[in-house]
Amino acid sequence: MTVDSLTTKDKDSFWEAVVDCLVEFHSIDRSVATCKAACLRNDLEKLPDRLPDEDELVYHDEPFDVACDIAGRQVDFDCHRREYEAILSRHGW
Repeated sequence: MTVDSLTTKDKDSFWEAVVDCLVEFHSIDRSVATCKAACLRNDLEKLPDRLPDEDELVYHDEPFDVACDIAGRQVDFDCHRREYEAILSRHGW
């Protein structure tokens, strides 16, 4: 999947994967994780003076990494690779 071809549904799936990563790997309550992800998405989409499609830069990152940034701590990807791949699969990534 390329960034140029992302639909709103694709973007929603990306953020749903971020939420699942926050819940699964950072033990954040789903309602809190949903709020945190939605806030970041909203902030990114409303940045002033951004270039067209600049908000799509985040979609070059892995949902796992975005979740770690939101949570404020990195977790070992290698320890969670299988679970992460299952999350991506659930969301069509």
